Amino acid sequence: MGDTVNANITIYYCPPEQVKAVLGIIEEYFGGNDYGNYGGSDTVLELGAHLGAWDVSVGNVDEASSALMNLAPGAAWVAYDEPKYEWMGSLEVYHPLLGHFGALCDADGQAQFDVNKVEKIVALETHEERRRALGLDWDDALADLLPPEGQRLLPALPDCPTCGDWWGETKGCKTCTEVLTEKEAKAQFRVILDHLPDSDLCYVIARPSAIVWECATCADASTLSHRHEVKVIGFAQPTEAETHKAHHGFEIGVGSHGPEGMRIKEVSA
Repeated sequence: MGDTVNANITIYYCPPEQVKAVLGIIEEYFGGNDYGNYGGSDTVLELGAHLGAWDVSVGNVDEASSALMNLAPGAAWVAYDEPKYEWMGSLEVYHPLLGHFGALCDADGQAQFDVNKVEKIVALETHEERRRALGLDWDDALADLLPPEGQRLLPALPDCPTCGDWWGETKGCKTCTEVLTEKEAKAQFRVILDHLPDSDLCYVIARPSAIVWECATCADASTLSHRHEVKVIGFAQPTEAETHKAHHGFEIGVGSHGPEGMRIKEVSA
């Protein structure tokens, strides 16, 4: 097998506090997006998009998979490298509840099984066991995890000025984390990091992250002296009403001036 192969990765779900870890792993093991439809950046993760990288080192997908399971255990993803010469590709899939699935694959990342493996799968006693051995449970579960369009851009939380870690990473830091009841946390749109054992208390990000969105069409128009922006608490894309307000009642719904035309300008804690 050659020294390099083409590698691919798609992230289907990621807890907000693990976005920065995932972005770092993508950059380290996959580098730039050479042929996928991935529209994220080094600070924003795009869920459901395909990132493809030419000529990465053999074994990078395996190493990236290990790093993701270790540093971002709440994320769900599919990664694979493509066949080369006489060798099959390698498929790695992970779901927080189902765990890891691995198999040989073709150039499209579809799992492939040799005769011996097929015979073992056929010999399994139940339909559920066969589905799991084929990786079908992962396919269904990943599709269910993917957020709807408009909610697939996740910005990395900023670094905490007190502890220096990204927001919420150090649970003992009172600047970026605090302890609330789960009911209070959800009522305040807080990101729940972890639950305290045998209680309704949980660690949360001390202040919800806010995103400033701007209309890309207006921002790129050199004739405009102003920008149409909206600040949203949390991680969702602006609604139609928020986009309408950002445009002061004008241009909403006109092509790229709608919600789908808004892009992330800055992220703050």
